[in-house]
Amino acid sequence: MLAQYVAYFHPNLIGVTGTQQEVAEVAQLYGAEYYEVQLEDSAFGYSVNHSAVTYLITGEGNLRFIFPHGKPPSVLIEAIRYLLAPETEAETG
Repeated sequence: MLAQYVAYFHPNLIGVTGTQQEVAEVAQLYGAEYYEVQLEDSAFGYSVNHSAVTYLITGEGNLRFIFPHGKPPSVLIEAIRYLLAPETEAETG
């Protein structure tokens, strides 16, 4: 079901989940917020409000950048290129 849901936003997205505790731990690690909102007129009965930012996290799990919603893709590409640059360039850049 999660795969179908995230594909609605973009076919290349990968949804990741876990237990409530695991999700809470990862959210706390990166400063993400989420909470349930009851919706009386909804078939689901609730919605989830959450942080609306993009996190750039290294393969080692280190948070490097947080981008506000709506940041142009060119800014994200620049940050990714910066992180992928050889160490000497990234350190002096």
